[in-house]
Amino acid sequence: FCLGIVLWELLAGRPLFDRPTMAASLRAICSDPIPPPSTLRRDVPAGLDAAVLRMLDRVLDARPETAAAAADALEPYMGDFDLGAWMRSVFGGDLAQACLAIAGGSTDLSVIDRAHPAPSDPGAATRPGLRRGGDS
Repeated sequence: FCLGIVLWELLAGRPLFDRPTMAASLRAICSDPIPPPSTLRRDVPAGLDAAVLRMLDRVLDARPETAAAAADALEPYMGDFDLGAWMRSVFGGDLAQACLAIAGGSTDLSVIDRAHPAPSDPGAATRPGLRRGGDS
């Protein structure tokens, strides 16, 4: 659902559930109709509209079952974009490979530990987003 929100907002160029109060935003998330991104940007293909709206379905069983299924639905709209190559260029080989493996269903996090070991000083700060102990 969250990926659907991000994709919808990237395509539409505006927030999907931005309301004046938190309560109004929560009501919108739960019950407001979700328009296809193409209602705000006519160049969004109908199939991409459908894929994003499926991710935003409020019925859990109607959404793609896995990230891989969502990626398969989006693949026809990716063009020549190579996610793996982009991740390696941004994050470096080991960390990018670990992220791709996790996205593919692997639970082996040892490559992340090798790429970014915990500091030897227990009081030292760790990299944002890679803190140990579930505190991120």
